[in-house]
Amino acid sequence: DGETATVTFTFSEEVDGFDASDITATHGTISNLTQDANDPKVWTATFTPEDGYDGGAEVSVADDTYTDTAGNNGTGDSQALDIDTANPTLDITVDD
Repeated sequence: DGETATVTFTFSEEVDGFDASDITATHGTISNLTQDANDPKVWTATFTPEDGYDGGAEVSVADDTYTDTAGNNGTGDSQALDIDTANPTLDITVDD
């Protein structure tokens, strides 16, 4: 519970029109998308996993959701990750 991960998006050149709505996250949410002040090709965001889930998740950006500064459509990418926010369980037995 309460774990987060930093997701880094590194473009081959500066882009226009990239924002949080371009990012899809399964079994979690994306927040705090920011562009690196020292390298405008690099963006970071926070991935917060779904509470009570144990399994695979994915963060992705689809093709054509942003452009370079010349107006050329960008290509997407995706990254799979494993998350485990499932609460532990307990079994109690009593022998007579």
